[in-house]
Amino acid sequence: MRGEEGQLLFDFYREKKADWSFLPFVENAQSDNDRLLNLQRAFLLTGSKESWRDLWLLSVKVATRCLRGEIKKKRLYTYRADIDMLALDAASLVLLRYKKRYKTGRAWYVKKNYISAIKSACIQTLYHRTKAQKCEQLAIAYMKEGVEKKHAFLIAKNTIEKERKK
Repeated sequence: MRGEEGQLLFDFYREKKADWSFLPFVENAQSDNDRLLNLQRAFLLTGSKESWRDLWLLSVKVATRCLRGEIKKKRLYTYRADIDMLALDAASLVLLRYKKRYKTGRAWYVKKNYISAIKSACIQTLYHRTKAQKCEQLAIAYMKEGVEKKHAFLIAKNTIEKERKK
């Protein structure tokens, strides 16, 4: 197939619609996992805002329950507002993979257990710290020892970079 100026056109330049009919669908969805799988299928088939909204709300609800269970099991002390923020972060880790699909062209979906994907995202948001958070925590420790604020952040930044290089 050739274009207007005679150059070759290949099929991968055209938009390809994926067939999502193979995804599981449960008629009488009783568990949250079944509801999430049905909403995922509806979103991938239609791309509607309503199914995206419902998928988002149910994912946040499940993430909140997973976080509360993990916090209770490990006996961590957190504020209710922190749990809500962590639940939003965990749900966004899972759900933004659908948005990346449009950029990369690769499809991402859950085949069997949606709740395990949310639970792994909850554990990541609960225990993972970014470089900035580590630096801030170290700087606070230095300031408690009597180091000036400006110097404490520089020392903390250098310490973290040295640890990363090891």
